[in-house]
Amino acid sequence: MPALTLSPDTVIRFKAGRAIIHNPHNPEAALQTEDSAVVAFVSRFAQPQDPQQVLQTLPAQTRSVAEGVVNLLVLGGVLVSSEVSTRSLQQDASETAQGLRTLAQSVHDLAGDAFALGEAGLKEIAGSGIGLPQRIFSLLAAVDGLREQLTAARQRVLAGQLQTITQQLGTRELKLHLGARDRRLEGWINIDVAPADLTLNLNWGLPFDPGSVRLIFAPHVLQRLHHPEESLRLLRECRRVLRPGGRLRVVVPDIEQCIRAYAAGDRRFFEERHKTWIDGPSGRTPLEDFLTYAGAGARPAQFLESHKFGYDFETLSQALQQVGFLHVERSTFMGSIESELRLDQVSNVSGAQDGVEHYSLFVEAVA
Repeated sequence: MPALTLSPDTVIRFKAGRAIIHNPHNPEAALQTEDSAVVAFVSRFAQPQDPQQVLQTLPAQTRSVAEGVVNLLVLGGVLVSSEVSTRSLQQDASETAQGLRTLAQSVHDLAGDAFALGEAGLKEIAGSGIGLPQRIFSLLAAVDGLREQLTAARQRVLAGQLQTITQQLGTRELKLHLGARDRRLEGWINIDVAPADLTLNLNWGLPFDPGSVRLIFAPHVLQRLHHPEESLRLLRECRRVLRPGGRLRVVVPDIEQCIRAYAAGDRRFFEERHKTWIDGPSGRTPLEDFLTYAGAGARPAQFLESHKFGYDFETLSQALQQVGFLHVERSTFMGSIESELRLDQVSNVSGAQDGVEHYSLFVEAVA
């Protein structure tokens, strides 16, 4: 039998003097016991253990009972193999994404329910033996524990990726491509969620020395960050890592263009947009169309994919100047004065247009 460990879904509850150990996905196979020694035995699998070696540490007369406990917990999904295959990692990645979406929606719904019921709800929950605040704080503790593990994993993963990048490109005069997706630029550090040269949550900051970067290209990234907290944090990081005279090119949806079309009653403009964004819901009014594009009303379950804010040139220019960029200018599609930043064609969204007018706003800033 392979090494076993407790599933992260394991729940241990205490009721009427009994411990109930189960995986919520298979509650019928719960183990119920009044013996605290069983709980202590199960807790030994908080770290991967060879069950046969664990059984050998027990008195001979209890081994058969303990072996039955192990078999029942394996059957119920409480104890799982600690060996992870490539196939299971791919499956886990898909299930993680779906689970996070469900979790975000559930927390949103939970907050609505809790606030709606108020003190009456608190009293009802407290009647079950554990109050609502305590249960929420226990959930927060579980989330914090998972974040600590992810932080440690992040440090190890980034260290390996940065070492590879350093060997290939050195440590100075770097070029960063933020939000690269699958459009890799040769000679650039392509940054995005996995897979990418550098798998990075942009809210972590940019792991580069001050003044070590010459160019940054950020097509359709900024609108996916909350403004101003997250957006200014990223722009401040861009300013920090750019050398004096280094250049940042930002491409975002041109929300002013949408507002003008809405105010003018230009339905044709929005109908033409649907030819580019064919995956969007049909039948939306122009108001629904551009407000959604600007980040209004995004569902919690789509928190990673959805837009969070919309920019016009004045707002984006002000944000860039606020974090210390010396010169900000409006550009055009493929119109950078820096030849190496004429990259807008790598993004289908950046190239989308209505006649001669592109739907995107192109802005450059000099450190």
